[in-house]
Amino acid sequence: MCSPSDLRLTVSKINYSFVRSVLSGINNYSRKIVRQPEDYETVVRLGEILIRYMPDKFLNYDIPEGLKTEFLDMIFRSPLILAAFKGDYKVINQWVKLGLGGAITKTIMPDKQLGNKRPRHIIFKDEDGHENHVNSYGLPSKGVYDEMILLENSGLLESDIPLGLSIGGQNVDEYLYVLQKLLDSTKIRLAKQKKRIFIQPNIGCPNVETGQNMCRFPLEFRKLIDNIRDIDSDVPLLIKTPPYPFGTGNEESDKKILEVAEICASHEKVGMTLANTIPVDEFNFDNNIAKACSKISIRKGGLSGKKCKPRALELIQKIRNKYDHLPISMCGGVETAEDVLMGSAAGANLFEMATAVGQNMYVIPEINRKLAEYFNRHIASD
Repeated sequence: MCSPSDLRLTVSKINYSFVRSVLSGINNYSRKIVRQPEDYETVVRLGEILIRYMPDKFLNYDIPEGLKTEFLDMIFRSPLILAAFKGDYKVINQWVKLGLGGAITKTIMPDKQLGNKRPRHIIFKDEDGHENHVNSYGLPSKGVYDEMILLENSGLLESDIPLGLSIGGQNVDEYLYVLQKLLDSTKIRLAKQKKRIFIQPNIGCPNVETGQNMCRFPLEFRKLIDNIRDIDSDVPLLIKTPPYPFGTGNEESDKKILEVAEICASHEKVGMTLANTIPVDEFNFDNNIAKACSKISIRKGGLSGKKCKPRALELIQKIRNKYDHLPISMCGGVETAEDVLMGSAAGANLFEMATAVGQNMYVIPEINRKLAEYFNRHIASD
């Protein structure tokens, strides 16, 4: 028999899916009428408005016992954390109430930038019916000064979860500039003292032409880490790398990422996010992906969703086999409790979610419950 809490979760998931489908349908129909190109970003913005003002009674879910995870000398109440993709701190706060163990901000750049021209976010279903996304936002940012003010007033720095600050730049100096400005904040320093702040240098983004490509140049990456340690000797670092540092085959990509892993493993309190969106373009061998890219303004982007999981698992296993103690966060195709268990078996410690949360945010408490049930069954059987 379904418990009241299970019934509440099921009804919430159904309602959320229904509202999302209605918004998507209205958006697609209205754009066809006025002959505008397909653009999922409008649905994202409408969804943010609804989530921002959603009452707590629809959001507050307890995290079951037994899910606490230690990572980079911090305690996460659940191994599920929000990946670096959302710039609306109010929405992040709402998602935290659903049971996230932590969250990472969207990449903060030194100065204001608008990102790529719209349309820059398209969704499609693969041959198995799974929803996948291609986006080419191009790291839009309000700039570090304005982002810091918004962050200080968001309440996230006073919450009881570790918060990752994703930083970006076109060169080492810009990364360091963003980091220094953030660490100048009294609230961020206080949160760091409570072991609730970590930094995620985003060193690989497939959606910008310049910068963000330190995986190609390990010596430059080592310089970045060494300079960060000169600024702050103990702030935890979680390095975000792409699955493909550049558009060659896996063998060359693996070599570069293993070089990055070696540098990470040689430093204290440095872990890796494996991996990122997969760079794709309109010439992709998969017709669904190629068609989606052809609708993007720059004709290419980053693929996210279920199709990213095999590559993420492959990279996790390769690096875990070589570096036993390197902290690893899985990012790519994490949509179910089974995905988390597969990632854990491969060697991941934390699990970053993006696409799945956007599809239905109630997947957060659902996965937490299923993980707790799994662990309880195994404890009982032992």
